Amino acid sequence: MKTDKIMDEFSKDTDSTDATNDLKKLRDTLIKNYLLSNCVSANVPLKNFMGEFEKELICRALRVSGGSQRIASFILGLKPTTLNEKIKKFKIRETRKIRSQEDLKYFLKDISTSLR
Repeated sequence: MKTDKIMDEFSKDTDSTDATNDLKKLRDTLIKNYLLSNCVSANVPLKNFMGEFEKELICRALRVSGGSQRIASFILGLKPTTLNEKIKKFKIRETRKIRSQEDLKYFLKDISTSLR
């Protein structure tokens, strides 16, 4: 199953404990930077910020899944119908698809590098 291949690629390069800790650090950094940015310069409404963040997560999940909404919904922990509604809401037309295992490895390496 395609989902198993994707999960295998994630687990090869990333320990789940490390990934969870990295995610917590990134969340804290994101919160601090958002608040600092709004204190120093023009305010970005939280609704706009979260909407763009959610849209980017969906686009990347679709890319990793090769454009499969079913697999992307699994990655994001959403029901496929919920993901489809969000795709319509954000007007996500097309995502660049990862076409080969080599592309997938490169993409996952890029993600894991940005988490450090």
